[in-house]
Amino acid sequence: MASRGEVKRRNKDSELDCRALKLSTCKIKKVGIGGPLINFGGNLVGMNFYDGHEETPFLPRSKVVDVLKKKIGLALSSERGLNQPEEIQGGWKENRWPVPTPYWYHGVLEVDRWILPDVHGRNLQ
Repeated sequence: MASRGEVKRRNKDSELDCRALKLSTCKIKKVGIGGPLINFGGNLVGMNFYDGHEETPFLPRSKVVDVLKKKIGLALSSERGLNQPEEIQGGWKENRWPVPTPYWYHGVLEVDRWILPDVHGRNLQ
């Protein structure tokens, strides 16, 4: 879910022990941890965290990129001269998981779904 806000200086009362964290005034729920913070231009600003306060702490993009470079050895596409998406791990794989065939069921009406009962009423003329 998107919400609007602006970047602020870091609050020293935060329970999160990281000096690199900054704050935004947009509110997120706990499920938004690790999600992207994006500006109106569609650019990544940072990665969201959650500490239960009104403001949302986030790790700036530069720090996220540093971690990706040092720990994983992953450089950004723009740094390699690529300005378009590229294939990763041998190509695109479609996400699939088993899904049962949908069917209609109502526990109160234990009838065959293909047999319609006779409906008696008046005939319109």
